[in-house]
Amino acid sequence: DLIDTVALVGTIFGIATSLGLGALQIGSGMDFLGWLNVPEGEEPGAFVMISLITAITLVAVISVVTGIKRGIKWLSQINISLAGALLIFVLIAGPTLLLLQDFIQSTGSYLQNLLRMSFDVGAAEGAEGRAWAAGWTTFYWGWWISWAAFVGIFIARISRGRTVREFVAGVLLLPTAVSFLWFTVMGGSAMHRVLDGETELLDQSVEGMLFGMLDALPAGTFLVIGSLIIIAIFFITSSDSGSLVVDMLASGGDPDPPTWSRVFWAVIEGLVAIVLLLAGGLLALQAASIAAAVPVSIVMIVMCVAIWKQFSAERRAMVELERKELAQAMIDDGLVEAGNGNGGDKTGAGRG
Repeated sequence: DLIDTVALVGTIFGIATSLGLGALQIGSGMDFLGWLNVPEGEEPGAFVMISLITAITLVAVISVVTGIKRGIKWLSQINISLAGALLIFVLIAGPTLLLLQDFIQSTGSYLQNLLRMSFDVGAAEGAEGRAWAAGWTTFYWGWWISWAAFVGIFIARISRGRTVREFVAGVLLLPTAVSFLWFTVMGGSAMHRVLDGETELLDQSVEGMLFGMLDALPAGTFLVIGSLIIIAIFFITSSDSGSLVVDMLASGGDPDPPTWSRVFWAVIEGLVAIVLLLAGGLLALQAASIAAAVPVSIVMIVMCVAIWKQFSAERRAMVELERKELAQAMIDDGLVEAGNGNGGDKTGAGRG
């Protein structure tokens, strides 16, 4: 019960952080298109943020009520299809050769520096370096750790019947490779513009740089609008699947919890996101995510030990079963006499 509670709270704050960040980016995109009148250097107002989070939560409620095989599945398929189309378009319309070269180079650089970067906390870079590590590396690690229980339970829920090998390939290897390509294409396209002297992109906010990069491509306005739709669906699918998992945790592991409780948890996540945004904006979202990740990280360490023990026990059981099957086969073939142990074999095979 304690672990379920930790997982439930961590998931709620992780999703609330996601909804808050999603609202900030969608608001920046709307302002980029001229739909809002946000003063330069400021974030969209509270009314806009509350309206966006409410809209995302409303669609997520409809999705989670329809269930995992309908609303959640359909939205996820639409989302990944649109994101894939955007990725391919930017790759073709942008500096294609440079992006492909950068993909190879950046992948190699990542693999070479993974261990060093994993322990880099900005200790030797002064106050600004430590602040950057806290606002980016530590925050994103904490954010994703707070999602750990939700992601694990949800993927296990939709992966029944898969082998461990298929699970690892489908959950870790393939998504990692796609993420490498996504960040290379999107980030590389923006970097290419800056290196070519178009430094006005750097004047955009962090949330607005994506839209500035897309706007410079053919059919830029259409791409910006499309990216807003993709971003919205990304966060909707995060909310609906997260609500289902939170409800499963709160219902004692019931894979098909009641509809009313699904709605309840989806609304709670939206309300928590609104409260955090009103209380302190991005800093409050980051602090909540990191705080929620601390107990979840302890649970994750214990889970690593538990799954190692479980796999080891399963391996021993499998080896023992293979030995019994081999012994029975030898008895059936007349190579060993039943009940005499190794001393009654005819060929020495039993002693082997």
